[in-house]
Amino acid sequence: MALTRLTRFQQATVPALVEARRLDVAPAELARAISFLRQCRDSA
Repeated sequence: MALTRLTRFQQATVPALVEARRLDVAPAELARAISFLRQCRDSA
C-alpha cells in the first residue's frame, strides 16, 4: 500500500481546521495505525 503525500493546500488546511475546532489534535498510536493498515490491505 502506497501512502500519498498531502498537497501544500491540504497541509495548510489542517491547522486551519484545528483552529476552527473542526479537527482535534490526537497523539499517534503506532499499533492502532498498523492494525488499520493491515485491515485495509486484507480487504483489498
